[in-house]
Amino acid sequence: MHETTLALTRNLEVISEEEIQALYSGGYTQQTLLDIILGLSQKVISIQNI
Repeated sequence: MHETTLALTRNLEVISEEEIQALYSGGYTQQTLLDIILGLSQKVISIQNI
């Protein structure tokens, strides 16, 4: 999950299918991916409101 979060952050919220499959093969689900995206989105919104 850590690697997926870093990939999303470093690649401007774009990750490859291979990175998604690596997350899923680690036992995580699509819900986990959506939670990561939601968390990053909330961080971006909070920074923009400063």
